[in-house]
Amino acid sequence: MFDEELQAAGKIYSLVIDFFVNYSFQVIGAIIILIAGLLVARWAGNLTLRLCERHGVDITLRLFIASTVRLLVIAMFIVISLGKFGISVAPFVAAIGAVSLSIGLALQGCSRTTAPASPSS
Repeated sequence: MFDEELQAAGKIYSLVIDFFVNYSFQVIGAIIILIAGLLVARWAGNLTLRLCERHGVDITLRLFIASTVRLLVIAMFIVISLGKFGISVAPFVAAIGAVSLSIGLALQGCSRTTAPASPSS
């Protein structure tokens, strides 16, 4: 009984060691990519915030645009780090494209009603 439990624990131990030996560099690479993504997202958000401030954009809209840029950059780096694990990123890219298209189509009507019509001659 004790020998069987010891052999089972040895198999689990060897399985865990094999997993870490095979995938440790991929995990470390994905973590480095995520950290770099967070740094780039912060930089891009702050740059967007400064550009909007320089052009006199309203504070609420300025913060919304900066947050959106940060989230998009983080999402991009998450997809890249998932690709580092060997996960197929094509469905994620397609989903991001579909969401972008739906947001664009939803905002199309909104911008039509709020933007002044061009005078026709």
